[in-house]
Amino acid sequence: MVKPNFFTLFTLFTLVINTTSLNATQWTKVAKGSNFFEYYGNVSKSGRIASLDCLRDYVKESVKKTQNYLSKKHSLKFDCARKKFRETSVEYFEENMMTGALLKKQRLTMDWKLVPPNSLTELLFKKACK
Repeated sequence: MVKPNFFTLFTLFTLVINTTSLNATQWTKVAKGSNFFEYYGNVSKSGRIASLDCLRDYVKESVKKTQNYLSKKHSLKFDCARKKFRETSVEYFEENMMTGALLKKQRLTMDWKLVPPNSLTELLFKKACK
């Protein structure tokens, strides 16, 4: 039987630690509400269209129909030239930071809406379109 040496164990341990923390470090906190924290990440821009993902982490469980969840990820697209946005997908997770079971995943087809002034959406618009 081959015994693993210290270097092999250390490398494996470091890989596991870095991989598990990767999910949490890709998000930037942007807002705090009475029952949630809002994060954004995965920002990209091509021409006048920008997109980003939002993660809302709840302190207390939220309910959609009969399912309880602690985090929700939704994807947004922005038309930077026209100051419009639309939501393209939403996912609900059992635990915080998109962990636990994926409870529901839904593609959305909504019309473009004007970005409301002085809103969280406007703040995200500025982050995505800069």
